Parts: sequence; structure tokens; C-alpha cells
Amino acid sequence: MILCQISTLFDLHVLLGSLRANGHLDVMPKTLLVSAHSVSPEVPGGLYETVQKFPDLDKYFSNVVSLNKIIAPVHPQKWEVDGNEPKRLSAGSLLLAALGLETVEQLYVESIQTPPANTLVQLLPAARINVFSDGLMSFSPTRNALPMQVLSRVDRLFYPDLLPGVTPPLLREAGVELHPLGMEGLRGTFEAMDADGAQDGSADLQGLPLFLGQYLSALDLMSAEEEIALYADGLVACAERAGAKRVAFKPHPSFSEGMLHQLVQAPALSGLDVTVITSSHSLETLLLQSRPAFVASVFSTGMAMAHAMFGIEAYHFRTEAFFDRLQPWENSNRVPVMLSALMYPDLEGRETHYPLRAEEVQVKVDLMAASMQPKTLVPDNSALLKLLGHPMTREDRFERTARRKLFGYTPKNSLSMEQAALAGKSWEETRGAPERLRAIDRARLALKAKDYDMAFEISLEAYQKTPTSSLHVEILEKAAAHLSELNKIIAKRARQDLEALKQAAEDTPQETVLASADRRREVKNAFLRRLRRT
Repeated sequence: MILCQISTLFDLHVLLGSLRANGHLDVMPKTLLVSAHSVSPEVPGGLYETVQKFPDLDKYFSNVVSLNKIIAPVHPQKWEVDGNEPKRLSAGSLLLAALGLETVEQLYVESIQTPPANTLVQLLPAARINVFSDGLMSFSPTRNALPMQVLSRVDRLFYPDLLPGVTPPLLREAGVELHPLGMEGLRGTFEAMDADGAQDGSADLQGLPLFLGQYLSALDLMSAEEEIALYADGLVACAERAGAKRVAFKPHPSFSEGMLHQLVQAPALSGLDVTVITSSHSLETLLLQSRPAFVASVFSTGMAMAHAMFGIEAYHFRTEAFFDRLQPWENSNRVPVMLSALMYPDLEGRETHYPLRAEEVQVKVDLMAASMQPKTLVPDNSALLKLLGHPMTREDRFERTARRKLFGYTPKNSLSMEQAALAGKSWEETRGAPERLRAIDRARLALKAKDYDMAFEISLEAYQKTPTSSLHVEILEKAAAHLSELNKIIAKRARQDLEALKQAAEDTPQETVLASADRRREVKNAFLRRLRRT
């Protein structure tokens, strides 16, 4: 028996693509478990009712069940089980009975890190697990550590191939098989499942600039008033770029009716004709019937899908500001924000856009993912060295911030098994006593990666502690050659002080060695005073 869980209409299409790729599309029996999460319903009448209306759904699923009804009044995203194994087994048996199943051999879930998917995989311990991801989140690392009894059962990750040539870090620690879903195949799924939606005349986007709303206030990234103002500015920017008065806005399902009313009444939009897209069909379905002039958003998988699947021009809008607002650092939206800002031009034209090669995007994704979850993705110094050894091909604040976090990270296992063997140590001996990379090694690594700011900062800090280090002065000089005049002045003064110390050491008789130590301290303090003045 195969059990499949979805929580959005988009999930349904990605699931069908995953089933087809895995040879399970026509395998029966198969149960579809629908889990509706939004407080504001995604579609009129509810997700479960809408899914049942899809044509030919019975060709793929022998049964469609509402998880909300089974676990009511508990919300699916709050559905958790006690860690006690007997209780889990009992709850698993009750779930199977409610589903009318005897056993589940294959389980398809999205967002395995959180309920309800996380709960399902724990309640069904005999099932092999296939994860399908809904878009840009695929390129974020696994946020919550999964127990080994779950990781050992995860076989495959299916994901829309939004960034061809870039492999996602999600579930990398589980060694899963990666199955990118091509855009042509996914588009065929939308066309087959949404034939009626493609004729939805109430959502004609032809030639209009389209702005996609998010759920920023629901994520506590800003107040509701700020989000309304942001979208009003975005719609004005769309009109200005298109040179038109008509614009379209598609709100996120979590965007309330009250907020939507305030938005369309915003004074900034008084001179525009704003079409609000309230169709129950997915964005991809609407794009099958009409093609907007372009699509814009703060960050959105819908924007990425429009660009990758339909070749529609895409723009990001004031995206970078949200990179700092996301808390904690491990927030899974961090990578989608970075990718939206890097992959698409700025709607307002304030930034120069440089297209990135797949290998460049891969480095940035891997660095960011590792900085977010170093315990799982950076197990030892060899992994850290490999990550930081990638050169900075094109500087941006996202990669720089990720590198800074990694330069300051000490892996729990400071030596890999190979390094421990070469050092004549057992690997177990190294686990309890991690050794941070020496400052000179970190500085050289940063210099090799062309991260000149980082190399200069590491060596300057080390030189302030040890003003007799010629190695760090060399790093300062090499890094300063690529930096500002101020950096060059600091490096020059460090060289002068080092030479003064060397000369003082040569002129000092053997009986005054102790006095020369005082001289070194004096020169060091003088350097620090000048540095502060600089």
C-alpha cells in the first residue's frame, strides 16, 4: 500500500510528477491524505473538497482522505505524538484503522521536518520514505535533526528542477537519491489535471505585470501595515516598469480579506487599475491560459516556477532586506530569499544583475546551507576546508556572511577518519577534543578563496596579539593589495613595526633579552594606538 500526503494544490502536482518518476503513478491501491493548513482557506470550499473535484483523480488514487477530519480538533501542524514507543505504535495502529489500511509500504510526504509529515513517518515505522519538495525550499538544509530510525528509511528526494545543474542540500545527511522533476513533465501534469482551470476567464493575466504576494506578516517579518505598504509599492513599481496603468496582484492564501481590502484602497494605488486574482486554481494553471508581461515578488516559488516553466521574465522586489529579518539564522526561508535576490533582476533597477552559472549558484547554496546547519553538513575540518576552499567568483553579501560564520566554526570532529589515521590517532580520540584551524591556516584559506576582507581581518586580529608574526604581515599585504587605501596603510604600518622589532632584536645584547620583550610590548601597544587613530 502506498500513502501520499499533500497540503497544497501545488503539492498534488509535484506528487504526481514524483509518482510518475518513481514508477508508482499507476500502482494501486494508493491513498491520498489531504492536510489543509491555512487559517484562511486556500480555495473556496476547502482543499479536501477541491482536490476531490479534480478530473481523473480516481485513475491515480483509490481513496482520498482528509487528515483534518481524522485528527480534529487538532490542527495538522500541531499534530505530534509522544516519544514513548508503545504510545507511538498504538497511535500508528489507530491511524491505519482510520485510513482503512492494514499496512503502508511506501510513504510520500512533503516537509518531513515538521508535522504532519514528521508525525506520519514516526507512526508508520515500516514504510520506506519518499520526500517531495515544493520548490525553492529544496535548496535549504534540513532544519530539524531527524532521528536515525527516520533518516535510515528516507530513500528519495523529488524536487522541481528550478535551478538546472544545482543539487539541493535538503536531506544530504541521509544520502538520499536525488530526482529532479523536469519542467516539461511538470507542465504536462498541470495541463492534464487542470484542463478546466486553464479556461478560467476570471483570471486573465495576458500582458499584465503580475505581483505575487507572500505571508510576511504571518512570518513575523513585518507588521500587517508594513506588508500592505510594501505590496502597494511593488504594484507601483510594476506599473512603472511596464509603462502601464493596469497591474495584477495574486495574494498568498494566508493574506486575509481585511488586508486585501486595505491594499486595494491604498492611496498609492489610486491612479492604477489593480486586478486581484482570486481564482481557486494554482498560479501555474492560470499561466497555461494567459501570459503576463512579467512576474515579480519579494521571494516566491511561484515566481521561480513562472520563470523556469514558462520562460516568463521575473524580478525580485526589496528582497535583500528580509535576509537580515529572518530569525533564527537557521530559518529555512533564508536560502529562497538569497536565490530570489541573486537569480532575478531588481524590479526597481537599483542593482546591477549578473547572471550566475550553475556551479557558482551551487557554491553559494552549499556555503549558506552549511552555515545554517554546520553540525550535519560540516562534520570535520576536511569538510570545512573543502567548503571554504571554493573561490569567491562573484562577491555578494549572502556568500560573505555565510563564509564569516563558517570561518568561526569549529567542527565537533576536528579530524576526519583519514586525517586521524595519518596522525596516528584513533578517530574516537579526536571526537572529544576539537582543534580549531590555526589563524594562519584560516587566513591563507580566505586568501586562496579570494575573500580578501576575511583574510585581512583574521591576520590583523592575529597580528595584534603577536606583532612578531611575519606570516600574518605577508597576508595583510597580499589582501590589502585588493582592498582600500586604509587597508594598505594598515598593512604598511604593520610591516614597518615588524622591521623595527627585527632591528631591535638584532641590536639587543644577550644580557638584555628580557628588556627586548618589553620593547616588543611597547611596539605592539604603539601599533594598536595608531590603528585606533586610523
